[in-house]
Amino acid sequence: MGLIDFDIGSLGKSVMDGLDGLFTSDDERNAAALKIQTLMATPHMMNAQANIEAAKNKNWFVAGGRPSLIWVCSLALFYNWLVKDLIVIGLVSFNSKAPELIPLLPSIDGHEVTGLVTALLGLGALRTWEKTKGVASH
Repeated sequence: MGLIDFDIGSLGKSVMDGLDGLFTSDDERNAAALKIQTLMATPHMMNAQANIEAAKNKNWFVAGGRPSLIWVCSLALFYNWLVKDLIVIGLVSFNSKAPELIPLLPSIDGHEVTGLVTALLGLGALRTWEKTKGVASH
């Protein structure tokens, strides 16, 4: 897959197995396990906090990253699924050189854009679910 390929779960298990040898009591093992879990969760918490701070910013360039991605993806999908087809229909209907012109139309890989949109909307759906369950802090 990549240049560096490892399973974070197996890394955590290896660390925990090593800690089992160092600590003898259950309390020591549990404290070490909690510390490892906290350390592994820290980057995710820092990223979430950075996102919150960026969203609070009044500068559109800082706070508008996610909305701009959504708009760009929406326009790309709108072109790919509707506008391009209407252009092709118009060319075929009213232009005798349609077979030469159709391949010149810009092409967008809908699978890549759809994956990005799904990820962006999925995060929004999770946030909505948190709010309906009362888990969200604000």
